[in-house]
Amino acid sequence: IVLALLIFIVWWRTFTQLAIGYSLCIVSQVALFCLIFRWQPFNSRLQLPVFVASAPLVAYALGTIPMRSVIRRSLLVLIAALLSYRALPSILKNPARPLAGRVKILDLTREQRYFIEQPQIQASYTGAADFIAATRCRTVGLKTGWSEWEYAFWAVASPRWKIFRLTHVAVTNPSKRLDKHTGAGGKQVCAVVTLNEDRPINATETAPGFVIAWQLQNVSVQLPAASLR
Repeated sequence: IVLALLIFIVWWRTFTQLAIGYSLCIVSQVALFCLIFRWQPFNSRLQLPVFVASAPLVAYALGTIPMRSVIRRSLLVLIAALLSYRALPSILKNPARPLAGRVKILDLTREQRYFIEQPQIQASYTGAADFIAATRCRTVGLKTGWSEWEYAFWAVASPRWKIFRLTHVAVTNPSKRLDKHTGAGGKQVCAVVTLNEDRPINATETAPGFVIAWQLQNVSVQLPAASLR
């Protein structure tokens, strides 16, 4: 991207009006991103659209370098070869989706693929989902912190519970005014799942009227105290 912008600065007269407008859009996109978003651990995924949108600009800029066609073609082939070589590790040995090595993504079940980078938490997520499935509870509260892996729990719960409602409870951010400790349709939750990244919860941190009925590592399931009597 930097190379494309340098080519644009030096040979901008060779660019069409459309290409110039597109280049300015990319620069504006980066500037607005830096102005609007403050730093956060997830910045890399937010930057991906910038890289994708810049790909046509990079290809166009490299194709407009004013040099003999044979030299330009050779340069483009060299750049393509270098980029392909650098991409191979990410394609074949991506830790999240390896196509080569001892563990291959194609040899794993769909559920195992969710936990390929964190296999140590799979048992706690699936265990909590299995425990709730056995209680026949279908309106479940979900209590998480700011960075717990909520998506994986939805993924393991869906095939086990079939029909269910999952709603956030004990919310502490500004949206807490919407937290009525109820599920969709105003139904009271009959179980609360806690995903705690830092440590297991203790008995003093349960939801009002609930007790810890199941716990493994940092995942716990709370049930109404009355239902366990």
